[in-house]
Amino acid sequence: MERSGYFASACVLLCVASAARPAQEQDWDLQRFQAEVFLADRAGGRDSAVAHLRQALAARPNHPDNIVLEFRIGISLSQHVDPGEFRAPDFLARREKRIAEALQVFEGILRKYKHMDYHERDSVILLGKYYRCATLVAEAAMQAAGCSPDHEQIRKHEWTALECLNQTWERRKKDWLAAPPPPEVKEDSPFGGTLARAKWESRYRHWQQRKERAAKGDCLDPIELELAKAAIRKYAYTVEKQGQAEVMRAMARIVEAFPGTPMAELAQERAEGPWGRQ
Repeated sequence: MERSGYFASACVLLCVASAARPAQEQDWDLQRFQAEVFLADRAGGRDSAVAHLRQALAARPNHPDNIVLEFRIGISLSQHVDPGEFRAPDFLARREKRIAEALQVFEGILRKYKHMDYHERDSVILLGKYYRCATLVAEAAMQAAGCSPDHEQIRKHEWTALECLNQTWERRKKDWLAAPPPPEVKEDSPFGGTLARAKWESRYRHWQQRKERAAKGDCLDPIELELAKAAIRKYAYTVEKQGQAEVMRAMARIVEAFPGTPMAELAQERAEGPWGRQ
């Protein structure tokens, strides 16, 4: 779940498919916001980066894209260690405190942001250091599970992640099945020509493929499927010590709650044979 490097630069902080902008723009100090993000990206350590990110949040309150900054703060607290920190005599106590703080950050994301506010009808997979707002609420739930101290809380957060992915699957399937075909462009039309016709044929094939995928329930992209698989694996892990029968009961709950979805299919596969703890 961790991103490489000390995260994205200020120029790529805007989320993909972000929610509508709020009306509190008069409360924003965008120049200060950009300066703080710039300093966070170039900070020499975790604590300095977190401090600048929190200053950036204060400069741009109630913005839907702030989910990116809050997620970055949670990741920094839970997964990054400052140089030389391992040698501190109270390292373990400090680490426990940071993880507890990160848990509060991730759970704050779950309370503050709604997964479907960032919905992508057509999934957009970006490479590198970008964040996808469309999956960040689900990822925050999974990160909260990783910071949680007991198995009941882990299951609760992983279930939240599965619910988010199920909402995406349901909406995307509905959208794809209901989408009309692109208007046909003929070569001899005033706005046609060979190139325009070829572009239309490409759009039409894409529309047709989406309809076929939706009919089969294949509406999650590879990243979303990996998130679902990781959530199910962790959910199963919390009951593994109670025996395979309990794992099968846990997977049956997922199958019953999300029938016909990739989550149900993955849970059924897990019930029939463990994937291991990758």
